[in-house]
Amino acid sequence: MTFAVVVLAVLPLSLALATPRSEAVAHAAPQSLRQALAEAFAHRSYLLLTIGFFTCGFQIAFITVHLPSYLVDLGVPPRSAAGQSG
Repeated sequence: MTFAVVVLAVLPLSLALATPRSEAVAHAAPQSLRQALAEAFAHRSYLLLTIGFFTCGFQIAFITVHLPSYLVDLGVPPRSAAGQSG
């Protein structure tokens, strides 16, 4: 319930801070997908962000897939190794 209240409180703030649509569209030039990708990959910050997301996702997937089996191999009961309590 607390999270729902916080999200509902953020909604009016986001609308107040949003750029008016006419301004955002006025500065945008027509661009193909190939041009957009070339522009994105030319920016170092985009590459670092993409590498960061890949690293985080790979680590979480690796831990999710392999950690429970590893813990079972060490003698931890399967229910505990999977993170379930009780």
